[in-house]
Amino acid sequence: MKSVNENKEKRKHFLLKLGMKKGNFFEHLDIKIIEWLAMEASNSKTDIGVIVACIIEDAYHEEHE
Repeated sequence: MKSVNENKEKRKHFLLKLGMKKGNFFEHLDIKIIEWLAMEASNSKTDIGVIVACIIEDAYHEEHE
């Protein structure tokens, strides 16, 4: 089983290899969407990152079923 740090480093290396830098995705979203994400996170008692990850994962699985 890989440690959390190993997984983070692997993800970081993968993104850098693709030419992607860690950035602020909020810059690309409308304020109404950000407010909706914040409300969803609050209702789920989690952070926005978890909500965004779930949305992306759902979209991925929908496309690959």
